[in-house]
Amino acid sequence: MSLRAPDRLQGGYTWYELDLSGGGLHQSQPDATDFDRSRRLVTESIDAAVDEYGIDPNHIGLLGFSQGAITSLSLLVDSPDRYRWVVALHGYLPDSHNDVNPEGIADKPVFIAAGEADEIIPAARTEAAANRFETLGATVEYAAYPGGHGIGPAEHEGLVEFVTEQVT
Repeated sequence: MSLRAPDRLQGGYTWYELDLSGGGLHQSQPDATDFDRSRRLVTESIDAAVDEYGIDPNHIGLLGFSQGAITSLSLLVDSPDRYRWVVALHGYLPDSHNDVNPEGIADKPVFIAAGEADEIIPAARTEAAANRFETLGATVEYAAYPGGHGIGPAEHEGLVEFVTEQVT
């Protein structure tokens, strides 16, 4: 299933407002209240789909881009036993979750990708998330791909290969 962020922003959608007080866009963090609401919305939506469609709750993976990636990584930290794998494209692990040491992340497959020229979420922030998940014991595949804040053919190929491995 695919979820669309709940709030409209500049012709698109957003999961939460950004707190820019830490130094602008490149150091931004999710607004705490909005971020809590968004994580709750995702969790409730997954629970509803499991109930409605008889989905096996032990086979749930998360895939997100940008704010969706940030949300997905944070949900894995919040509840490692709920999610089997995560794909996080052009995201980071927010400060609110960076020092948490949950049990249950060891050996979780996590695919994290960045754009080498990403001007929205610099590759260094995404790589820091990959390093943090490696420290937590996850099985991390990290790659920085040519391009900016978007998904090119090589990145798409990598994520499809990863997801296929998880679901077969």
